[in-house]
Amino acid sequence: MTYDGPSQTLILYVDGEQRGPKVNPVVYVPNTTQPLWIGAGLPYVPSRPQAAGVVASPLFPFVGAIQDVAVYNAALTSDVILRHFHSGNGIDA
Repeated sequence: MTYDGPSQTLILYVDGEQRGPKVNPVVYVPNTTQPLWIGAGLPYVPSRPQAAGVVASPLFPFVGAIQDVAVYNAALTSDVILRHFHSGNGIDA
């Protein structure tokens, strides 16, 4: 996923290809106080408050596999994202 702050454009990529339309979120509030968690669940991420006797779940549970996470200080172009995807699959593109 890329987010371009100045234009407030959010784009989701799956396997190096853009999926869905570009989205201009109405509200974006950057996280400047909490650590960044990628693919983590309990016990590393706090649970939702639950009623007594109910098993708590992570605030934002992730089910799936994550490979080769990277965080950049700027939104990458679709060409660069596709190049990263191919590189991770052993394709020199």
